[in-house]
Amino acid sequence: MRKDQEEAPTSDASAEVALPETAASVGSGDTDNGASPPPAQSPSATVRTSVWRPALTAALLPCVLLAALYLDIRRGEEQTRGAFQNLERRLGDAMESTHSAQETSERLRVAMHERQALHTQIEELRQFHQELQVSLSQLEAYDARDPLHWRLAELEHLFSTATRQVSLLDAPRDAIKTLEIAAARLEEMDYPDLNGVRKQLAKDLVRLHAVETLDLADLALQLSVLGRRVRDLPLRGAAGVDPGARERPRLPETGGVTSEEAGINTLFAALAAGLRGQFKLQRIPKVTDGVVLPEHQEAHAHALLRLYLESARFAALRRDQANFDASMADVATTLQSHFDSQSPLVRGISKQLRELARSELRPELPLPVATLEALRVYHVQAFQREPLKAPGAH
Repeated sequence: MRKDQEEAPTSDASAEVALPETAASVGSGDTDNGASPPPAQSPSATVRTSVWRPALTAALLPCVLLAALYLDIRRGEEQTRGAFQNLERRLGDAMESTHSAQETSERLRVAMHERQALHTQIEELRQFHQELQVSLSQLEAYDARDPLHWRLAELEHLFSTATRQVSLLDAPRDAIKTLEIAAARLEEMDYPDLNGVRKQLAKDLVRLHAVETLDLADLALQLSVLGRRVRDLPLRGAAGVDPGARERPRLPETGGVTSEEAGINTLFAALAAGLRGQFKLQRIPKVTDGVVLPEHQEAHAHALLRLYLESARFAALRRDQANFDASMADVATTLQSHFDSQSPLVRGISKQLRELARSELRPELPLPVATLEALRVYHVQAFQREPLKAPGAH
């Protein structure tokens, strides 16, 4: 009996094991045949489900935990990457701020150095000003003791400056201003013995005022304008020369020969004329030759005249009287030789050029040497009468 009871569970277990296959086979058969749904599960099937569900849960739980852990790791990596990028951005901003601060510090250092140098210069100027004040005080004291010699030395310096302005700089107007300052100094000095110097100074001023100074810029501008008008000047005989009447190669006559010989002679004559046109030796007329230029040389006359005018303009700007006179003479010769002297335009330009050719680039200027010598003679006489005293002497 006990043996039968022990065998019964075994048969039940075998039944439980065989049941899923039977159910599966039944289910598949029903599905294949398209029959109605399978019947409800039996209690033994419920028991089997309660057995494998915990096992499935236990098997899936580590996978779920691993997936959650992977997601947490990825989320942490993204947060770490974002924080690292934010840190890099802040670090770049900090480096830029540091670089700007360094540049500002360098500018401040340079500004401080310049300020220090400026303070040094101010101190030097202040010290120099003090020394200058002391020197001026000494000069005023010296002038109070010996005013005549000091003022005579100032007048001699002004006369020497005016002489250099006339002789070296060709600036009579500047010399006139300097001499007028000297005349004002003389008027302030109440010394009758200086009347001879005053009279000589007045003569020098009158002679300098009478000098007519030449405006070199205006002269150069007039020559430049004339150079641009050269292209409009008509050449000699240009109006009466027939363009078709120019020299052409003449062919030999055919009298006394056959037509064949005449044709050969004509061919050789034409060939020779063509060769002479290609290789032609001729003398180009000089500017002194009063001839009518050929057609291919008309442009040379205008170019030559412009060249002479430019040479005269450059000589005027350099105050080169010799080259200016030579260039103006070449201009007049070229106009007379190659251009139509009956044309009103040529006559007008020739008259204007003759007036410009009389310009004196370096006129003889009067030097105030006599005034300077008279002042020096008076200064020597005054020194002999009253020698100079040392600044510390009483």
